[in-house]
Amino acid sequence: MQPIYHPTLRPTPSPVYTPEDVIKIQLRALQHNDDPVGDNGIAVVFTFASPANQEATGPLIHFAYMIHNPVYEPMLNFQRAEYKPIVIEGDTARQIVRLATEDEETAVFVFSLSLHWEMPYVGCWMTDSVIRIE
Repeated sequence: MQPIYHPTLRPTPSPVYTPEDVIKIQLRALQHNDDPVGDNGIAVVFTFASPANQEATGPLIHFAYMIHNPVYEPMLNFQRAEYKPIVIEGDTARQIVRLATEDEETAVFVFSLSLHWEMPYVGCWMTDSVIRIE
């Protein structure tokens, strides 16, 4: 299934999304972070964060502050993304993504996801962490 991102239709975790879909939905949201309102993209990303990730990085206002710091800020309104092949092992998945900013600077991140089996996320891939490696 091709993930759809439209700023007025805020996507939520669903068993229909593959791990690749989840990463692309989040990155498209961040690429258009302030559409239709400020930090809408960050709110989408927080929605796809696993419960443990939300507990560690939330609430949303704290999560937004974290994304706006220099480590993660290249994710906001980036120009291009290059996706390395995803690695799926059982209920976990990892993917490296290189982002290019409008200044042609690059940043590389590792997305780590897991498949959840608790309500209300049964069968949903969710993000456990995003780590900048370059």
